[in-house]
Amino acid sequence: MRGKKILIIGAGMSTPVLIRELANTGSYHIIVADSDLSKASSKTRNLPNTKAIRINVLSEESKLLDLIRECDLVVSMLPAWLHKIIVEQACLERKPVVTASYMHILNQELKDNLTIPVLMETGLDPGLDHIALMATIEEITSNKGIVSSVLTAAGALPSPDFISTDDNPWKYRFSWAPYQVIRAGKKGATTVENNLPRTFNHEEVFSSARPIKSNLLKDQPPLEIYPNGNASVYTPLLPDTVSCFYRGTIRYSGFSAAWLQLIKAGLLDESKTLPPPFSSYHLWYRAAKLRRVDKRFEQHLSWLGFPVNGIKPTNYKIETKGNAKTPIELLETLLISRWKMPSGAHDIVYLYEKIDYTHQNGNKCAREILISINGTFPEESAVAKGVGITMAYLIEEFLNIAPDLSPGVYNPFLKDLYKPVWNRIKSDDRFTIITNEQVAPS
Repeated sequence: MRGKKILIIGAGMSTPVLIRELANTGSYHIIVADSDLSKASSKTRNLPNTKAIRINVLSEESKLLDLIRECDLVVSMLPAWLHKIIVEQACLERKPVVTASYMHILNQELKDNLTIPVLMETGLDPGLDHIALMATIEEITSNKGIVSSVLTAAGALPSPDFISTDDNPWKYRFSWAPYQVIRAGKKGATTVENNLPRTFNHEEVFSSARPIKSNLLKDQPPLEIYPNGNASVYTPLLPDTVSCFYRGTIRYSGFSAAWLQLIKAGLLDESKTLPPPFSSYHLWYRAAKLRRVDKRFEQHLSWLGFPVNGIKPTNYKIETKGNAKTPIELLETLLISRWKMPSGAHDIVYLYEKIDYTHQNGNKCAREILISINGTFPEESAVAKGVGITMAYLIEEFLNIAPDLSPGVYNPFLKDLYKPVWNRIKSDDRFTIITNEQVAPS
């Protein structure tokens, strides 16, 4: 057995790359635990110093505790609501934890009683976005630049070559969790403008979408961004000269305006349970509000199978399956079918950042960064590669500093994390990174 032992709990779509990256260093012994042993085994096959184990974290507490006791670090790749269980057990054995989820997933009571350091937000967004951002801000400020405004946005999309031959007018397919994608913006979003929070409700999130205008994207299909999450929670971690901070999601142009039509039709409502039978009829009924829509969106909606402007589509029949009982659940079952990414299809992750600052000579400048990752769905998807590689690099650095950290929740805003990881990302040819420096006319 070599080096430190890492326990990875959960063997989902983002784990194959993570496991492979860590295993191929030859520095760790890796245990992959999942409720489905065949799934865990498929992720460790032919990899050195790896082992697959079956476990149900909800019903096998003592087994979970034994596994944690044997390891040096726990990585939770489970659904976010299960992280609490893992962190509580890891606290009993004083073993640090890493997860890709947002820091707010853990409740305050648990945070106040931690006995270990927990590293969170280690994926793409949040994760790589903040690593690139903080490393760039450090470079600017070390040269006496004064940063005033920051924009960072990311999106996982079908690749330009895929959408060029796809008949889907939305120019979107699922390359990660449909549940999260469909509910994006349901709780609104917050940006920071002139040191004040600006809030957006569900409709405003998508109605405020705007194009990304950058020479870095001149060879790409037109892209747009809409606000994502709560940017205000991160401003205390930025230089106090930053008065504007925007965190966003990237889509191909036109997506947000079309999605807004579904919101206005009530198809993303999850507050009301529809009466049985739970069938496509209820989607059709809700879609009656779509009978007078802008002609720009007729193709988007009829492609999904909705009646538009009084005309029934002939090319597709709405069908829903499973236990969906609310409009949003019915819509989810429909979109999982219609927006399915074909196996072997190419996808891409875009991560775009713009940092406005004043140069030490007084010039107003803007630094732009575009990171792109290309993949093949599913296990070598751009998302799986971006999350897996970024997490692997962070885990290696975190193992080095965790013994010196006080109990608490951390993210990659730590210099001891973002600086070495960004250096590794920049030298990794699986990430395409281009930059542009703009100087405003005097």
